[in-house]
Amino acid sequence: MSKEQMIGPADARTLISTTRSIAMGLALTQEEYIRIMMIYGNAVERMELEQEERSEELTDREVVERYIEKCNYTWTVDRLIHAYRMNQQGHYVSYSAEDCIKNCGAELGRLAEKED
Repeated sequence: MSKEQMIGPADARTLISTTRSIAMGLALTQEEYIRIMMIYGNAVERMELEQEERSEELTDREVVERYIEKCNYTWTVDRLIHAYRMNQQGHYVSYSAEDCIKNCGAELGRLAEKED
């Protein structure tokens, strides 16, 4: 499947939800429904793994930008670098900043070092 044809995890989850609604409307057996959900669940998991593998090819800034987008945060990378530095000094940072630092700490650390 080409890159243009692939859907992201969020779209896949929407597809799963829609499929669930359709399956309920078709009165599938529980076994048929579970099988469909396993197929879609495996597809979502595979797509997420592929996305993680591709993230190795991304720059640190791109990794952080994608995480921000994935979580629907309003942070900019530069503001997160500042929050990362504040956090390293023991200052309070918001929950969403902590989440980004937890999940992109290595990338933010390298970006913070570059800008010093």
